[in-house]
Amino acid sequence: MSEKERLSQILSRDRAKMVKFLRDIIAMPSPSGSEGRVAKRTVQEMKACGFKAFVDRIGNAIGVLGSGEPVLLFDAHMDAVGIHDRNLWKVDPFKGKEDSKYVYGRGAAENKGALAAIVYGLKAAKEAGLLRGTAVVTGSTFEEDCDGLGLWYALAKTGLKPAAVVVGKFTELKIMRGQRGRMEIKITVQGKSCHASTPQEGVNPIYAALPIIAGIEKLNAKLKKDAFLGKGTIALTQLSVKSPGFNRLGHEVYLSVDRRLTAGETKELALRQIRSLPGAKSAKVEVLFYEKPASTGLVQRTEKYFPGWSMPESSKVVKAAKRAYQDALGGKPVVDKWTVSSNGVSSCGLLGIPTVGFGPGEKRFLHNYEDRIAVEDMVKAARFYACYPREYQAAKP
Repeated sequence: MSEKERLSQILSRDRAKMVKFLRDIIAMPSPSGSEGRVAKRTVQEMKACGFKAFVDRIGNAIGVLGSGEPVLLFDAHMDAVGIHDRNLWKVDPFKGKEDSKYVYGRGAAENKGALAAIVYGLKAAKEAGLLRGTAVVTGSTFEEDCDGLGLWYALAKTGLKPAAVVVGKFTELKIMRGQRGRMEIKITVQGKSCHASTPQEGVNPIYAALPIIAGIEKLNAKLKKDAFLGKGTIALTQLSVKSPGFNRLGHEVYLSVDRRLTAGETKELALRQIRSLPGAKSAKVEVLFYEKPASTGLVQRTEKYFPGWSMPESSKVVKAAKRAYQDALGGKPVVDKWTVSSNGVSSCGLLGIPTVGFGPGEKRFLHNYEDRIAVEDMVKAARFYACYPREYQAAKP
């Protein structure tokens, strides 16, 4: 029996176990910072699959399989967004319903399905003799609220030094080799409060903010465009007024700004562009910080700046992904970029570790009340993860 045939046999045998694991962790609500139950269950599953596994100080579930070089890290985050309006769901979002094609529930498509596929794909690689070197799996925390925080902690604080990272965030079985960066920015505009019956006695901060708002819209049209990553963008997403009451002028306006950074755009450039807008000279422009406690109680204060990244198509990490795709799925893979953010902002954007993305999950089911994942796509992704270590070792730099 060939290695490929053996791999198919193992994944077919373990399919029900992989689905059961996914259903179990879907049944555990896990907003960012509250991933503790999922982490414990993931460590349990990893150990049953032959991994050495533990939970680190920020709540990541970390598993290690194999030994020696190369060390490759496979990441999928454990947190999931909320369910919004329960009445819109046709199935229980925390039951993990299964039918002949899909597993349903919050987090199925983003990103628990990928986590189950990674664990069982690497288990199968070990059994089939495909595993080369050491495979590390991170079931990471905080991705939804603060992209890359959990993975950054695992890489920077636990001594992991992988040669490459595979981010298992949904790709619809495409290979992703980059993404734009992003920033969360707050603009504070001061005013002077007074009674609304005599507005001439105060300074209305809403009016003072209007030139900045108009400037943001105009700036968006002028931002840089990259041939691969696309255009940088800026968008005003929220406006709030601090006011004593309905019949008084407020004394502060807060503007929330989402800034997407393409290649060549930096944090300093983005802030400088906003500060140069009409009306912004006296405004306070700052990058927000994230300080939510982890399920372990740890607070890792983090600036909400997430740098973009890209890997050349000729890089070893991408070459290996193409070869793993051909081994696992056959045919020619689609190589593209994410339009959303991923944990690659830490592995590659901040730490410079070669990174590539591949995962099951369809965008149309992402973060909505139809959340689901095709089991067959999970099996295909598991085959990819199983083939990747061997192809990485064989790929030329």
